[in-house]
Amino acid sequence: MSDLYFADGRNQATKAVIDAAQAFLSIVDQPDYRKYAQQSFDGWHRRDWFNAAPLYMLDDMRPDLGKAALAVVQHGLSPSSHDFVRRSMLVNEVMGELFTFSLSMRSHG
Repeated sequence: MSDLYFADGRNQATKAVIDAAQAFLSIVDQPDYRKYAQQSFDGWHRRDWFNAAPLYMLDDMRPDLGKAALAVVQHGLSPSSHDFVRRSMLVNEVMGELFTFSLSMRSHG
C-alpha cells in the first residue's frame, strides 16, 4: 500500500500535522483537556463524538489554543478539504446562533 502515510514524520505530508499537534499539546495546560486531546485514534471516544454536545469547543478555548487546534486541522487535510471544513464550521456557527435566537424568541413571546 504505497499510498498510505505513516504518522511518524517519515515524510513531509505527515511532518506538518505532527508538528502542529505537538505545538498544540505543548500549550495545553489543563490535564483533563490534555487527556481528552490525546485519545487513541481508534478508540471509541473518537467514534462517539457528535457535534450537538462536544466536550470542548473552539469558542471555549483560549485564543492561542483555538488557533493551534485549527492548525492541526489545516495540516491534516488537503487545502480543499480544509476549506470545506472551515465553511462547514461557519455554517454550524450560524445555525447555532439561529437556534439560540429562536429559543430566546419563544421564551419572550
